[in-house]
Amino acid sequence: MPYTDPPTNPFDENTPDHEPLTRPMDEVVRDGIQEALKDVHVALPAMIVKVQGEQLVDVQPLLKMRMRTGELQDRPVVQAVPVAMPHGKDYYIKLPIAVGETGLLVFSDRSLDAWLAGGGGIVDPNDSRLHDINDAVFIPGVVPTGGQTQDGTTDLVVKNGDAVLRVQKAGTFQLKNASNELIDLLDQITKKVQETNDTLKIDTVNTIFGAEPLNNFLTYAQISLDLQALITKLETLKGG
Repeated sequence: MPYTDPPTNPFDENTPDHEPLTRPMDEVVRDGIQEALKDVHVALPAMIVKVQGEQLVDVQPLLKMRMRTGELQDRPVVQAVPVAMPHGKDYYIKLPIAVGETGLLVFSDRSLDAWLAGGGGIVDPNDSRLHDINDAVFIPGVVPTGGQTQDGTTDLVVKNGDAVLRVQKAGTFQLKNASNELIDLLDQITKKVQETNDTLKIDTVNTIFGAEPLNNFLTYAQISLDLQALITKLETLKGG
């Protein structure tokens, strides 16, 4: 078929569409933003690979990164990361962190170096880096679904190995290990003391005048009343 020039009328419906020589500006801007976001760090699940101190760890981010070639690579280990724990001026809760435990790695907007070194307060970060991988804080306790706690109660639970403390909404408590519960043992001890007291209260001794009380009945009667009051109070603290 011989070549013919395309119609010169740009509004002619028969004129074929031709791909423009330049991309639309919105696509260029969108792609630029996407590329920039690849270097922004916000939050990642991570695992402790080394404990440097009670609140300082090295962590391995647990989500791989995809290179521009399409290849998947592990993210680098982030070193000397402070661990977030409940902490105030006159209180703290120390968490026994260990290698292999997971949590959430959160990245600061600006450099943390000056603030960490200065002991808090308002400081000049004195660094231009933003959302940098080196400005991370590790929050322990974020775990995969299969490793999450399956308790099924509304108790506040503190567990460390075999030791378990339960604070219950009814105002009752449990503090136990693998084989014993503390408040229940205290209750048992108090009841045994009361039984002993009741026995001593009625014991007698043989004299030339016949059987006489071995102990002062009124004294032991008062002790028995005091012990019963303690038992009643312990019962109100025993968790179910």
